[in-house]
Amino acid sequence: MKYFNFTDRDNFSSPKEKIWATVLHVQAWPTLWKHVVKVDIGPAQELSLGSHVRCDFTLFYFMHLHFEIDIISFNPESFTSFHIQGDFAGQGKW
Repeated sequence: MKYFNFTDRDNFSSPKEKIWATVLHVQAWPTLWKHVVKVDIGPAQELSLGSHVRCDFTLFYFMHLHFEIDIISFNPESFTSFHIQGDFAGQGKW
C-alpha cells in the first residue's frame, strides 16, 4: 500500500460560524467544491458525531474517487475528525 499526505488549505473571509454552517450541510458540498460530484449522508441532513457520508469526486476529468467518511470526533465551529475508506483510506480533520 502506498502512503501519501493530502493537504488542502482554504482561506475564507466569512465568519467561521457561517463557514461551518455551510460545511455541515453535506448536500451542499457539490455546489461548494467543483470536484465533488455526489454525496449521500442518508436520512441525516447535517454532519454530526457518528455520521456516515458516501462521496464521489472527479479530478482532472478522468480520475474518479469513491470513498466513505465516518465522523469520529465532532465539535462544530472548531474541529472535526474522520476516518476515510474506499479508493483511498486514512484520517482527516477540519
